[in-house]
Amino acid sequence: MTIGGVEQRLSLTRLRTTPAIMRSFSIAITVVIALASVFAFLAAQELVRSTDELEQNVVPVLITSQGLVASLAEADAANTSVFLSGANEDRQQRRLYELAVERAPRQIEDVSALIGDDASAHDALKDVGSGLTAYVATVEQARAANLAGEPDATRQLAEAIDLMNGSDGMLNAVEAVTAQATVSFDTVDDTADVLVLLALIGIVIALGALVLGQVWLQKKTHRTLNPAMAVATVILLALEIWIIGAYLGRASDLDAAQADASDAIFATSSVQTRAFELKTGIESDLIGTSTLSADDRIAATEQVATEITNLIAGADNARELAAAQELEIRFARYAATAEAIANDVNAGRTDEAIARSVGDGNRDFNGFNTAVESVLSDNRDQFFDTASSARGRLNWLRLGSVVVPIVAAALALWGWQVRINEYW
Repeated sequence: MTIGGVEQRLSLTRLRTTPAIMRSFSIAITVVIALASVFAFLAAQELVRSTDELEQNVVPVLITSQGLVASLAEADAANTSVFLSGANEDRQQRRLYELAVERAPRQIEDVSALIGDDASAHDALKDVGSGLTAYVATVEQARAANLAGEPDATRQLAEAIDLMNGSDGMLNAVEAVTAQATVSFDTVDDTADVLVLLALIGIVIALGALVLGQVWLQKKTHRTLNPAMAVATVILLALEIWIIGAYLGRASDLDAAQADASDAIFATSSVQTRAFELKTGIESDLIGTSTLSADDRIAATEQVATEITNLIAGADNARELAAAQELEIRFARYAATAEAIANDVNAGRTDEAIARSVGDGNRDFNGFNTAVESVLSDNRDQFFDTASSARGRLNWLRLGSVVVPIVAAALALWGWQVRINEYW
């Protein structure tokens, strides 16, 4: 036999020795723990990222875009009311209109800054911005014509209302942005869910490898316990429990944020927008620029009332219940005034209908809208408080997902090395 052949056989023999096998096992377990650490870190990183995105981008887009819808609808309702008040102009409604059109461009900028590189959303917001410019210009033309008593004023007002509420109007464009943000809200956690699952599977495999390694060592060395590997097993198990607890706790907080605050924000915003549209329709009908029929008015009123009833049913604490019930009372008051306006119109008392709309109608609606804004403010605060709690559950998880496996791997190597040394 050649010297090279002997050396090769000796080398293979050394690889089959118990210490060599132990060394191979220790390296394999270390690799498994390292892979589990990688997935654990990626999962923690993605959980933090998705939570931050929800708190800092997705939900603020939804809230701000809903606020933009409300501002646009308020501008339209207040402008129609100003027009209806004639040459004397209702100063309070005029001021509400001015404040709404001042808010809207800032809200457009805020949404644009939050939506990132979503090209379709940016295009929609550009359409809203240009539409708002055209709307304000058309409103001022209609206002000037109305003050001058020109017959063309009503047509110009109708053009302004169409820019706001038409099929290609600003409200539809903003709602397209809101719809896209809603999709993001529903899918933002998809990657995190997968990575958390992979991390948990990786840690389970690492735990299994540690347990099997200890069983094998027990049989080979006749030792009952390997302290270092036992501690490595315990701390990896603790990491598994930590990840599960953080993941489930975060999910619970975000579910609560959605059920108790986010959904309430959208529902309340919908109530507000639909009520503004109802008010615009009623007043436009008095001017002769609306096709709002009696059935349409009744249906719209019932829709708003139903949405308020849903808010009452969904209230999760006494404060929310009281606020929703206040909305119901105030809207019922405005609905009764709207019914009285309709009765005046049906009886041919147009001047009385206009006076009632400019007087009691505006007063009752302003009270309702103030209550809506109060509810929205409370719900927004509640959402961000709960989202902050979800983010707090992830504190130190990224660091722990790296440090704990490193310590576990070091302990496992040490535990193996102690047994290897016993054979030399």
